[in-house]
Amino acid sequence: MGKTALLLLDLQQVNKITDAARSAHITTIYVRTGFRKGHPDISPNNARFSRIAASGSFTEEDASVTFPQSLEIRSDDIVVTKRRVSAFTGSDLELVLRSLGVDTLVILGISTSNAVLSTVRQASDMDYNLTLVGDMCYDPEPELGKYLLENVLVKQARVVGWEEWVKEIGTA
Repeated sequence: MGKTALLLLDLQQVNKITDAARSAHITTIYVRTGFRKGHPDISPNNARFSRIAASGSFTEEDASVTFPQSLEIRSDDIVVTKRRVSAFTGSDLELVLRSLGVDTLVILGISTSNAVLSTVRQASDMDYNLTLVGDMCYDPEPELGKYLLENVLVKQARVVGWEEWVKEIGTA
Protein backbone atom coordinates (compact mmCIF):
# COMPACT_ATOMS: atom_id res chain seq x y z
CA MET A 1 0.00 0.00 0.00
CA GLY A 2 1.21 3.51 -0.81
CA LYS A 3 0.97 6.69 1.19
CA THR A 4 -2.26 8.15 2.57
CA ALA A 5 -3.32 11.77 3.11
CA LEU A 6 -6.28 13.05 5.15
CA LEU A 7 -8.02 15.92 3.27
CA LEU A 8 -10.13 18.28 5.37
CA LEU A 9 -12.37 20.39 3.16
CA ASP A 10 -13.60 23.63 4.73
CA LEU A 11 -14.13 21.76 8.00
CA GLN A 12 -13.89 22.86 11.60
CA GLN A 13 -13.74 20.97 14.94
CA VAL A 14 -12.21 17.70 13.78
CA ASN A 15 -9.36 17.45 16.27
CA LYS A 16 -10.10 13.85 17.29
CA ILE A 17 -9.69 12.47 13.79
CA THR A 18 -6.67 14.65 13.01
CA ASP A 19 -4.97 13.54 16.22
CA ALA A 20 -5.54 9.91 15.20
CA ALA A 21 -4.19 10.55 11.70
CA ARG A 22 -1.09 12.24 13.08
CA SER A 23 -0.51 9.34 15.49
CA ALA A 24 -0.58 7.02 12.47
CA HIS A 25 1.87 9.32 10.61
CA ILE A 26 -0.75 10.25 8.01
CA THR A 27 -0.23 13.58 6.28
CA THR A 28 -2.95 16.07 7.22
CA ILE A 29 -3.99 18.59 4.58
CA TYR A 30 -6.42 21.41 5.30
CA VAL A 31 -8.20 22.87 2.29
CA ARG A 32 -9.84 26.29 2.29
CA THR A 33 -11.48 28.48 -0.33
CA GLY A 34 -9.84 31.85 -0.97
CA PHE A 35 -9.24 34.28 -3.80
CA ARG A 36 -6.65 36.90 -4.67
CA LYS A 37 -7.35 40.52 -3.77
CA GLY A 38 -9.53 42.03 -6.48
CA HIS A 39 -10.67 38.53 -7.52
CA PRO A 40 -8.69 38.26 -10.78
CA ASP A 41 -9.07 34.48 -10.42
CA ILE A 42 -12.87 34.62 -10.81
CA SER A 43 -14.32 34.75 -14.31
CA PRO A 44 -17.53 36.74 -14.80
CA ASN A 45 -18.75 33.62 -16.62
CA ASN A 46 -18.65 31.62 -13.36
CA ALA A 47 -22.17 32.03 -11.95
CA ARG A 48 -21.26 30.60 -8.54
CA PHE A 49 -18.13 32.59 -7.82
CA SER A 50 -18.90 35.83 -9.68
CA ARG A 51 -21.32 36.69 -6.83
CA ILE A 52 -18.40 36.33 -4.41
CA ALA A 53 -16.27 38.62 -6.56
CA ALA A 54 -19.06 41.21 -6.65
CA SER A 55 -19.28 41.13 -2.85
CA GLY A 56 -15.51 41.58 -2.46
CA SER A 57 -15.36 38.74 0.07
CA PHE A 58 -13.31 35.56 0.48
CA THR A 59 -9.96 37.11 -0.35
CA GLU A 60 -6.89 35.36 1.04
CA GLU A 61 -6.49 38.22 3.53
CA ASP A 62 -10.13 38.04 4.67
CA ALA A 63 -10.81 36.61 8.14
CA SER A 64 -13.55 34.42 6.62
CA VAL A 65 -10.96 32.18 4.96
CA THR A 66 -8.82 31.61 8.04
CA PHE A 67 -9.21 28.49 10.14
CA PRO A 68 -10.42 28.84 13.72
CA GLN A 69 -7.73 28.45 16.39
CA SER A 70 -9.68 25.52 17.84
CA LEU A 71 -8.71 23.52 14.76
CA GLU A 72 -5.17 23.06 16.10
CA ILE A 73 -3.32 23.21 12.79
CA ARG A 74 0.32 22.27 13.32
CA SER A 75 3.39 23.58 11.55
CA ASP A 76 3.89 20.21 9.81
CA ASP A 77 0.30 20.17 8.47
CA ILE A 78 -0.29 21.40 4.93
CA VAL A 79 -2.76 24.16 4.03
CA VAL A 80 -4.02 24.35 0.45
CA THR A 81 -6.07 27.24 -0.91
CA LYS A 82 -8.55 26.26 -3.60
CA ARG A 83 -10.21 28.67 -5.99
CA ARG A 84 -13.04 26.47 -7.21
CA VAL A 85 -15.43 23.92 -5.70
CA SER A 86 -13.11 20.92 -6.07
CA ALA A 87 -9.99 20.89 -3.91
CA PHE A 88 -7.97 20.08 -7.03
CA THR A 89 -9.10 22.82 -9.41
CA GLY A 90 -7.19 26.06 -9.03
CA SER A 91 -4.92 24.78 -6.26
CA ASP A 92 -1.57 23.05 -5.89
CA LEU A 93 -3.12 20.00 -4.18
CA GLU A 94 -2.27 17.54 -6.97
CA LEU A 95 1.36 18.69 -6.98
CA VAL A 96 1.59 18.28 -3.19
CA LEU A 97 0.03 14.80 -3.27
CA ARG A 98 2.26 13.60 -6.12
CA SER A 99 5.36 15.02 -4.43
CA LEU A 100 4.48 13.14 -1.24
CA GLY A 101 3.73 9.91 -3.12
CA VAL A 102 0.14 9.81 -1.84
CA ASP A 103 -2.19 7.31 -3.53
CA THR A 104 -4.96 7.13 -0.93
CA LEU A 105 -7.18 9.98 0.24
CA VAL A 106 -9.42 10.05 3.29
CA ILE A 107 -11.89 12.88 2.73
CA LEU A 108 -14.31 14.71 5.01
CA GLY A 109 -15.70 18.19 5.04
CA ILE A 110 -18.25 20.83 4.22
CA SER A 111 -20.32 20.69 2.09
CA THR A 112 -21.22 17.23 0.89
CA SER A 113 -23.08 18.52 -2.19
CA ASN A 114 -20.30 20.91 -3.18
CA ALA A 115 -16.63 20.59 -2.14
CA VAL A 116 -16.86 16.97 -1.00
CA LEU A 117 -18.77 15.77 -4.07
CA SER A 118 -16.56 17.65 -6.54
CA THR A 119 -13.33 16.57 -4.86
CA VAL A 120 -14.31 12.90 -4.58
CA ARG A 121 -15.39 12.73 -8.21
CA GLN A 122 -12.23 14.41 -9.47
CA ALA A 123 -10.00 12.29 -7.20
CA SER A 124 -11.73 9.15 -8.47
CA ASP A 125 -11.06 10.22 -12.06
CA MET A 126 -7.39 10.65 -11.04
CA ASP A 127 -7.30 7.03 -9.75
CA TYR A 128 -6.83 7.72 -6.04
CA ASN A 129 -7.97 5.10 -3.53
CA LEU A 130 -10.78 6.90 -1.69
CA THR A 131 -12.32 6.69 1.74
CA LEU A 132 -15.01 9.15 2.72
CA VAL A 133 -15.68 9.73 6.42
CA GLY A 134 -19.43 10.08 6.04
CA ASP A 135 -20.32 11.17 9.55
CA MET A 136 -17.75 13.96 9.30
CA CYS A 137 -19.38 15.41 6.19
CA TYR A 138 -21.97 18.15 6.48
CA ASP A 139 -24.42 19.61 4.04
CA PRO A 140 -26.76 22.57 4.60
CA GLU A 141 -29.46 20.36 3.08
CA PRO A 142 -29.21 17.21 5.27
CA GLU A 143 -31.45 15.04 3.08
CA LEU A 144 -29.38 15.87 -0.01
CA GLY A 145 -26.15 15.13 1.86
CA LYS A 146 -27.52 11.79 3.05
CA TYR A 147 -28.69 10.88 -0.45
CA LEU A 148 -25.29 11.71 -1.95
CA LEU A 149 -23.43 9.62 0.65
CA GLU A 150 -25.71 6.61 0.29
CA ASN A 151 -26.34 6.63 -3.47
CA VAL A 152 -23.68 8.61 -5.33
CA LEU A 153 -20.42 8.94 -3.42
CA VAL A 154 -20.48 5.30 -2.30
CA LYS A 155 -19.93 4.37 -5.96
CA GLN A 156 -16.57 6.16 -6.00
CA ALA A 157 -15.38 5.97 -2.40
CA ARG A 158 -15.59 3.63 0.54
CA VAL A 159 -17.83 5.40 3.07
CA VAL A 160 -17.08 4.80 6.77
CA GLY A 161 -17.75 6.44 10.12
CA TRP A 162 -14.94 8.35 11.83
CA GLU A 163 -14.65 5.89 14.73
CA GLU A 164 -14.38 2.97 12.28
CA TRP A 165 -11.60 4.73 10.37
CA VAL A 166 -9.70 5.56 13.56
CA LYS A 167 -9.86 1.86 14.53
CA GLU A 168 -8.65 0.84 11.07
CA ILE A 169 -5.53 2.97 11.34
CA GLY A 170 -4.81 1.48 14.74
CA THR A 171 -4.95 4.56 16.94
CA ALA A 172 -8.28 3.97 18.71
